[in-house]
Amino acid sequence: MYSVLIVEDEYLQTEAMKSMINSRIENVKVVATAENGEEAVEKFKKFNPDIVLMDIQIPKINGLEASKLIKEINRNVSIIILTAHSEFEYARKAIKIDVDDYILKPARPEKVIEVINNSIRKLDESQHIINHKLYNKSNFKTNYLTGDYASAKDDLYEILKFSNFEFKDIHDLKDYIIETIDETVKNYSIKEDEEFEKYYIKIKNSRDISNLLKSLLNISQYIYREILNFKNMGAKDELDLSIQYMELNLHKKIGLKDVAGYIHISPTYYSRLFKENMGEKFIDYLIKRRIKTSKLLLEYTNLSIYEIAEMVGFNESNYFSRVFKENTGLSPTDYRTEKS
Repeated sequence: MYSVLIVEDEYLQTEAMKSMINSRIENVKVVATAENGEEAVEKFKKFNPDIVLMDIQIPKINGLEASKLIKEINRNVSIIILTAHSEFEYARKAIKIDVDDYILKPARPEKVIEVINNSIRKLDESQHIINHKLYNKSNFKTNYLTGDYASAKDDLYEILKFSNFEFKDIHDLKDYIIETIDETVKNYSIKEDEEFEKYYIKIKNSRDISNLLKSLLNISQYIYREILNFKNMGAKDELDLSIQYMELNLHKKIGLKDVAGYIHISPTYYSRLFKENMGEKFIDYLIKRRIKTSKLLLEYTNLSIYEIAEMVGFNESNYFSRVFKENTGLSPTDYRTEKS
């Protein structure tokens, strides 16, 4: 059931709209009404409705100002402005405060129903995105804690795709990352030396997604060196160890012999083992992981193309650009521009 707040200073119009919404739109109910902007904000705080129908010309605080205050309380609320033809240009300012739609007065019932249904569809899509983001956040933490760096990095990429990067989003994501790091450090008894503390403090002080991501990748390099040493003592899964080792060393010029040597088996046997279990050649997988990490860095950091090339194991940015374009169809610069 979706809830609606009607903000309108003309009683008869309010009652007519309330009756129409309650009787003609399924799973929608008017939970409150308000006659002025101040009352609208107070009623919103009390009832927290999903949708607000907001007249512009109302007493005390006008509809645009009240809408702005409401969006500051909950940016996910759907606000629909009610405006007369003579106020239309004025109403266009509502776009700047993230108002979702508008209805011209006098409003036909069919139009009100159409606009509210559109808002409901958008709310449903937003909830799907939130659920998807939370689902991947859960995967990120699980994979990070169990030492699966490659999968954790992929999950982080999915989280970022569904983030708005407003202050609250970054703050929430930062808290979640710190919580995950703290648990991982405790689980593996990882020593928190000066190098660790340097990156940990940078994460805590991050105010934008670029610095947060760079600091997370740096501290993860430290953490996963320790995790791999811990796991190597048991050496339960050679293939998994090799994949995590590869992910940790994407910035180096590593190849099949290096990774096979790490788990103490012959390159020939490792090549066959990898293909049988992963369904692709070692070199194809390695390039894919380098491209995936470079996409993450291109989209969410301000690092230069040269810096990103080095971070994914390419000594020359021109060679990196050529390989990137062969695999994505775009140069790194064009990819970054398209995603910005």
